[in-house]
Amino acid sequence: MDIKLINLQKNKLEKVATFSREEKDKYLSEFLYLGLGLKIIVKDYNLCDEINDKIDYLCIDEAYRLVLVEKRTGKDTRTIRSGLMYIDYIKENISKIKMLIGDRIGVDILKDICYDPRLVILTESFSNYDFSAIKCMPYTIEAINYCFLNKNLIFIKEYQNKPKDFLYYNGFRSTLYMELENFLSSLGDDISIFGYKNIITVRKIKAFMYIIPSQDKLIVYLNNKEHTIKNYNDLYKLEDKIEKAYDEN
Repeated sequence: MDIKLINLQKNKLEKVATFSREEKDKYLSEFLYLGLGLKIIVKDYNLCDEINDKIDYLCIDEAYRLVLVEKRTGKDTRTIRSGLMYIDYIKENISKIKMLIGDRIGVDILKDICYDPRLVILTESFSNYDFSAIKCMPYTIEAINYCFLNKNLIFIKEYQNKPKDFLYYNGFRSTLYMELENFLSSLGDDISIFGYKNIITVRKIKAFMYIIPSQDKLIVYLNNKEHTIKNYNDLYKLEDKIEKAYDEN
């Protein structure tokens, strides 16, 4: 079957196609980059002997941050616990993770990667218990639903515990930037703002905007086009384009 990807929350529901578990795994792997902006490093991989379970996916996102993706079947709470154990392992064994990444995708990228992972739980259903559990966790965790709608694969972010996450961030956050951040946050609860080194990445399901702040201006990359914001008037002129990029993400 020719599967297409849809990332819209406003889609009218129709008859849902039936897939085997193997087919779902195949299509999810194929669309992790297109749908979630993730490049797979390894999948179904035993990251360490101390944990018996295999990690579903270890990836990097558009901001070069490590991402653990765990698929969950039903309401199995072990998925979240396993993901947290792997985060702890990665943070305590960065040299081993660097060797793994260097072996799989090359050593040139190692210096750019953020080794403080976020966890994506990918499932067909979540409960309020899941959200309560995720909310209490100290790490960045996202709950993302997926479903197959006829020949379409749909991703919807249900919950995230850290909408703003600035790690090892060296950039300058001006009052003009704070105005932009407030506008971004008003777009929806699924907005995620991540600052690393001197670049701020804005995601919904995947990244759609990059910001380089300085004391007197903001350089914004939106749909592969560069925009310079020097004052509030420049910002207001760009808001419609930002909102459109958000809606299309």
